[in-house]
Amino acid sequence: MKVKSLILILVSTGLLIWLGNKVGIEKIYSNILQANLAWLLCAIVIIPIIIIIRIVRWHYLVGIVVRDLVFLDSAKSFLVGSLLAIITPAKVGDLARDFYFTHKRTELATLIVFEKITDLFLYLALSIFMAFKLRVEFGFTLFLISLILLLLIMKPSLISRFISVSLPLFLQRKLFVAKSLSSIKIIKNISVPLLLISIIIALLTVLQFYIIINAFSTVGLSVIFMVFPLTVLMASLPVSFGGIGVREGTAIYLLSMFNVPKEASVNASLCFYLLNILPFLCGIMFFPRVWDSLKKLYVNKKT
Repeated sequence: MKVKSLILILVSTGLLIWLGNKVGIEKIYSNILQANLAWLLCAIVIIPIIIIIRIVRWHYLVGIVVRDLVFLDSAKSFLVGSLLAIITPAKVGDLARDFYFTHKRTELATLIVFEKITDLFLYLALSIFMAFKLRVEFGFTLFLISLILLLLIMKPSLISRFISVSLPLFLQRKLFVAKSLSSIKIIKNISVPLLLISIIIALLTVLQFYIIINAFSTVGLSVIFMVFPLTVLMASLPVSFGGIGVREGTAIYLLSMFNVPKEASVNASLCFYLLNILPFLCGIMFFPRVWDSLKKLYVNKKT
């Protein structure tokens, strides 16, 4: 794991150095000095709004399986998971949210995965138009994947069938399979509310990036709606640390099709990443509880 993380860090560093040389360090620095601070301040104001809505969504999901749930516990577990998501490939560390709780972890993990599927569907759906603009085959691929994910979201029973057939073939843990199935039965009643909340979060995130990039260069909202979702998808690929380098490279490539300066694309992408990870650093305060749960799980597996 350490070796893989080191490789990802090296890849990100290499990509940033390459992009810096390609765009020009002087241009990037000059663009930063000319940034509109009022736009950046507006972007900062949106951050707590997005975080609170995401915590509310998580609280809503946890409350389905955990009784007498306190909102503060939902917030703490969310912050810890988001912190670990920053430093893990494809944000798999976000699954550690369930380790903040002492029970119902399998059910909570299933709900986290379902939340991720919902987010993935939204960004895929928002990326379709840009994908068609790049290549027709690429657009059709994203369109088909989006349809499949939407079907899974609206018909969770399909996931139940998959789990009941496939998991027992790989896992000799009938209890795990049974708990996963029970969680999916619950999901069918929350698909629409979860989807609606996720749409609000996605739209606010797009709006935030629009505000950030306009601090560095004037760009239309319609352009950001086409470019940003695909940029997020590419950055989520586990090929660099936190998507650094991949996010900036994708932004440069896509935004250059709309005559947006490369230095503005780099600065906006890095600024978006930094502004959105800093609030989650407070998750360090609540990490010991998750770490204790992980150690107990490891000890139990050994025994």
